[in-house]
Amino acid sequence: MGADASELESFAVDLGRAGDKALKDAEKVVFKGAMNVRNGMRKEMASSKSFGALAPTINFDMDVQPNGIEAEIGPAKRSGTASRGLGFGANIAYFGTSRGGGGTVDFLKPFEEEKPRFEQAIREVLGDIL
Repeated sequence: MGADASELESFAVDLGRAGDKALKDAEKVVFKGAMNVRNGMRKEMASSKSFGALAPTINFDMDVQPNGIEAEIGPAKRSGTASRGLGFGANIAYFGTSRGGGGTVDFLKPFEEEKPRFEQAIREVLGDIL
């Protein structure tokens, strides 16, 4: 006695397509979120009298894999001779030094501002496949 698995196979194909679509949609959401955070971090850095020149060094990189998407956002640590060492300056801007000074630029604010928008957009992507 055999079982008809055609509906199950069809469901598996549909689920795979939904997963592919969700990954592409999620990639767009992560890209937009990373762009918004980067812009916010640049704005925060640019508003600093002491560290404003570091604002253009803030950027992001994305890594898209079949099982997930991530974005790394922050100042470039090494991106050519002109900006060599500027990443260390950003560390001072964000965290200060052991001798005092620095620690005046808020790098978490842009993440906190983007968080509700990002979460809502991801919910919408997941809602399309669930």
